[in-house]
Amino acid sequence: MKDFEIKNGVLVKYTGDDKVVIIPDSVTSIGARAFAWNQCPVSIVIPDGVNCIGNSAFRHCENLVSITIPDSVTSIGDCAFVGCKSLTSVYIPAGLSEFSKTDFFLCSSLKCFTVSCENQHYSSDEFGVLFDKDKKILLMCPVHNRKTHYRVPDSVVSIGDGAFCKCGLESITLSDKVTNIGVRAFEGCKNMGSITLLMH
Repeated sequence: MKDFEIKNGVLVKYTGDDKVVIIPDSVTSIGARAFAWNQCPVSIVIPDGVNCIGNSAFRHCENLVSITIPDSVTSIGDCAFVGCKSLTSVYIPAGLSEFSKTDFFLCSSLKCFTVSCENQHYSSDEFGVLFDKDKKILLMCPVHNRKTHYRVPDSVVSIGDGAFCKCGLESITLSDKVTNIGVRAFEGCKNMGSITLLMH
């Protein structure tokens, strides 16, 4: 484990150059900036038993395509995945109760969020869009979502800050049940031609 600096169960720093990184089972948390700006990993496997991913842990790991996040993870720090421009999907584990939407800023290849059905705080739909558990708040649409048109579920009453920021959608349909649209919700949507409001 010469490439892993581990102190009291915390993975402080990874200094290797492997394409596939399997984090040792002895790790219980991933420290701040542990992998930041490392251009080597394409795939990272986090073992079950890790409960925390620190601030900017994988910041600007630009070649990272996939990461396995176990259900034991309960918190992800700010900007943990910022600039992971090759990351295609994110799994929200059962135990996760806290993370910031800024975690996935500049993840320009992100296609979908998948949420464990046992998670008590978040949910996703068949298009990989992220919501709160009851689908009343639309939290984030992946930037590289495969859809060109998206109809927001009728259950949604609020669109979160930056929810569609820089996404490639061409059109969106909203229900008149939506009473709040967050700051910069549609910022940088260069392909957006129309937003339709359906009256019920």
